[in-house]
Parts: sequence; structure tokens; C-alpha cells
Amino acid sequence: MRLGKIDFFISLQENIKKIGTSKTANQAIIFSFFSFLNSGINFFLLIIIAGFISPSGYGHLNLFNISVTLFGFLICLNTTGIIPVNYFRKGKIDVCKSINTVFSLAILCFLFLTCVVFLFGNNIEIATGISKPYQWIALWVCFFQVFTTVNLDIWRLEEKPMAYGTYSLGLVLLNFSLTIIFIIGYSFDWLGRVYAQILSGGIFFVISIAFLIRRGYLIRMKPLRQDFKDAISFGVPLIPHSISFWLRQGLDRFFINGYHNVTVVGLFSLSLNFANIIHIIGTAFNAANSVYIYKSLAQNTEATRRSLRKQTKLMIVFFVFVTIVICLGASVFIPICFPKYKDSISFLFFQCLGAMFQCIYLLFVNYLFYYKKTKNLMYITFSVSVFHAVLSYW
Repeated sequence: MRLGKIDFFISLQENIKKIGTSKTANQAIIFSFFSFLNSGINFFLLIIIAGFISPSGYGHLNLFNISVTLFGFLICLNTTGIIPVNYFRKGKIDVCKSINTVFSLAILCFLFLTCVVFLFGNNIEIATGISKPYQWIALWVCFFQVFTTVNLDIWRLEEKPMAYGTYSLGLVLLNFSLTIIFIIGYSFDWLGRVYAQILSGGIFFVISIAFLIRRGYLIRMKPLRQDFKDAISFGVPLIPHSISFWLRQGLDRFFINGYHNVTVVGLFSLSLNFANIIHIIGTAFNAANSVYIYKSLAQNTEATRRSLRKQTKLMIVFFVFVTIVICLGASVFIPICFPKYKDSISFLFFQCLGAMFQCIYLLFVNYLFYYKKTKNLMYITFSVSVFHAVLSYW
């Protein structure tokens, strides 16, 4: 028994050494660290500003952010994902061509959506509660994000985690600082956050273009018809899958605004931010765990399958524990620190429960990816999201 324990600790020590000397593992840790840090800063920003804006202002801000997310799915037809695919399959010239294709589609979609806002902006305002001027701003924010996303993707593909992390952190900190200045310093209420987004996005839009030109990825090269066809055929089928997540979190707030008022949207959104702590923890774990699952499944042994089953059970228990802690902690924290948002507690339990199930979903979804059942995944996520939307409306 004693020898078994000694062998276990020796094996554990050897595995730790392997992880410490593995370039891939170190890069994964750095990427995960910056991802978790950026998400944490954004979370604390939304909590901080809740103390300086009214629940109705918080509701308006969330409706604006949901509009940005929806426009983001359409601004380049989800085609940015083709760049990583071509990066490993083709040469740099083809990658440059893919980047030009994505940017060209972004410009065309931006012009088309601009016309949509011009013609139907009043109807969109009735549906979303966001006036036409801020619909324009939401479009510009999405357009800027395309260029920043591509620049960050290139650093990720070049396996330069420090450049990736420093750049993304710089954007988050600039956004954070401008938001604090505009809301607290100049008392712009929820509009301060909007102005911070458009200003920081515009600055990093220019910087991203400069970096892409300097590194030789943005050059004069006219995309061919086949390039557009390949990009669209890759990106458009992913839009329903992407929108499915928006349906589960974004559409609810439009329904609440339409049938109640924007103050209730603010209360609902604040409690959802606390529930999202659970989701952030699950997503950060999944970033590292997915690689472990793929490697284990590749071995295709009963021992690895048994290990995966054990890990899944342990993580479910862990997520249940985290959910209880967050739910109880937020129930005490909100009335003390944000008394004007105390009514948001009524939403908290069910939102935390939903976030917990989302984390459990992440424990299983990697198996579908590994066995290339992405079409089944699309059917599952989209149908569940439509069912969610119908229940929310009802």
C-alpha cells in the first residue's frame, strides 16, 4: 500500500515536470490566464458601474450590448474562423487573401446593415428599445471588433501568447479606464460605457491595421470570387449555432423590456452578471480540459475512459458547489452593496442553475467535437435555444 502511494507521487511529480517543460502547455496556461483576467476585469467593471447608474440605465446598457452581439454575428457572416483553417492548410499568401476577403465582407455587410438601420431603425427601436443613433454606434463597434479579432487570431496562430495577452489586456484596460472616466468623472450614466466602447474600439481598430500591415498580413490583393464563396460557405452555416447562445441570454431581455420595462431589464442583467461567474469558471476549465479529453480519447483504452468518467463526476460536484456558493454569496452581497438592485435576487437562483447546467454541458460537448458530430451539435443547441425563446415569450 505504501509503495503504491510512493509510485503515485513519483508519477504525479513526473507529470508536473512534463507540463512545466512543455511549450504547448505553457502557452495554453498563458492564453487561459489572460482570457480569465480579461473576463474578470469586464465582470468587475459591470459590478462597479452598477453603483453609479440607475437600474433603468443598467437595462439600457444591456440592451445596447445585446444589439452589439447580434450585429456581431452578421457584420462579417461569421467568416473570421476561416483564417485559422487556411493558416495551417495553405501558405501566407492565401492567408492574406483570406484576411482581405473577411475585411471586404465586413465592409459590405456594414454598408448593408447601415441601410437596414436607415430604413427600419424605428422598427428596430420598438423591438429593442435602442434608438437609431445608438444602433449606428453598435454597428461601428462591431465593425471595429472584426479587425481587432483578426489581429489577435494571428498572434494566437503564431503561438505568441504574450503579444496576444498584452494586446487584449490593453484593450480591456483602456475600455475600463474610459468607462470609469465617463460614468464617474463626467456623469454620463450608461452612455459613458457606450462612448468608452466606441472610442477604445476605434483606437484599437487603427492599431490593429497598423500591426497587420507591419507583419505583412494586410497587403493589396483583390479577393477572387472563389475566396468569397469559400468564406461564406464556411461562415454562414455557423450563424445558427452562434445565434443559439444569443437566444438563450439576449432575447430574454428584449422580451422583458417589451412586456415589463427597462428597469426590470437592469435588475435581471445585474443578477445574471453574478451567475456568469459560474460560466466564466466553467469556460476557463474547459479551455484546458478539452485538450486532455482529446488526448485521452485518442488512446482509446478502458482506463482512460474510466478516468474521464471519474473526472466528469468530480467536476459536476464541483460546479454544484460553486453554484451554491455564488448563489448564496450574491444573495447577501447585492442588498448590502447595491440596495437599489435588491429585487434582482428573485432572478438569481434560476440564473445560477442555468449557468451550472451550461458548465456541465461543456464537460460533454468536447466528445461531440472529437467524434465530428458538429451537425448534431447544431441541431441540439439551436433547437434548445428556440425552445428557450418560446418558453421565455410564454
